[in-house]
Amino acid sequence: MQRWVIDTPRGYDIRGHMRFFCNYGAIEHHLDPQGVHVLPNTLTFFNSKGGSGKTTMNCSHAVASAAAGWNTLLVDLDAQGSAGRQMGVKKTPDDDEGQSLRDAIAMHGRAAPNIVRDVRPGLDMIVGGKHTVEIPELLLSAERTLGRDGAHGLIETVLAPYAGDYDLIVFDLPPAPGGVLHDSIFATLHYVVYTVAPNQMSIDSLEQAWTMVVQGPNPDLEVLGLCVPMWQANAKKKNAGLKSFLDNLSGQMGGYFSLIDPVVSRSDTAGADMVSEQKLAIELVPLIPQRKKEYFNWIKETKAEAKKQGRDVSEVRKERKASEPARLSESLITIAEEHKRITIEVNSRFRAAQGEYLASLMESA
Repeated sequence: MQRWVIDTPRGYDIRGHMRFFCNYGAIEHHLDPQGVHVLPNTLTFFNSKGGSGKTTMNCSHAVASAAAGWNTLLVDLDAQGSAGRQMGVKKTPDDDEGQSLRDAIAMHGRAAPNIVRDVRPGLDMIVGGKHTVEIPELLLSAERTLGRDGAHGLIETVLAPYAGDYDLIVFDLPPAPGGVLHDSIFATLHYVVYTVAPNQMSIDSLEQAWTMVVQGPNPDLEVLGLCVPMWQANAKKKNAGLKSFLDNLSGQMGGYFSLIDPVVSRSDTAGADMVSEQKLAIELVPLIPQRKKEYFNWIKETKAEAKKQGRDVSEVRKERKASEPARLSESLITIAEEHKRITIEVNSRFRAAQGEYLASLMESA
């Protein structure tokens, strides 16, 4: 797959800093009176409402970051296991449906989660699924023995031994806001990008998502921006109104909701292609020319066969429908480019914020 270059300042070793601060500085620094357990290289695209495009954005960002040379870990904490499905891990021997992650939390980090290596080059994954439904109850039980702060630190405890091996850890979270699971995750997270679908319910849910940052236990949780993953390109007036609304919201929220351009176009056919192929847009684009060639060859072959047999071409194609090559939507090209640009922008903001954060830790050490 094509490798995209995301420039890093000369002499700035992201992974070296991550390894040092994950293994020493961040853990020691954040066992503070507020009980925060931040892993400094963690990020999620999030909205408290489902259907906002967060899973697609998390998976696309993880794949694109890995393609750019960032060692990346994707952690699926959603019981639906949608990230595993999108990454092609669902119903394979690697799919433990979140069992190892559940067991690691139940054992308070004394058991290791199963890390599926190289689901894509440079990208590892901890798979979620039905067993993650039990994690909130395990965290509640841990509160009774470890206290609230100890329970909130369990996800950090489970992931900290591996965090230093990665430039970036991307969480895919369940949408429902609040509760002990989200409290624990948001105590561990460092960076959030909000996703919002172009509908009022998704916009309204931003208030809940914002509350999780403002009123949460983690003073180091930073909002890198807001992205719109399902922009309706055929509704220009609606789009213009939404962008205006988001710009106004950003101003009202003190700039925390700065819009990350570009927005991602919505295409039902491209979405269906990603689901059926279990690949992201950026992975499917290189396949479009070959698929197109195979399809037109099939058109020529069925036309020649119909002529030879003196039959209607539609009858021949109906008989050979099973052999018709699957075409890919041309919209994937636009969506892939938009995902690429968002990845570059988000990781640039991540890198800048991370540099400031690490510098502040070194000053306070």
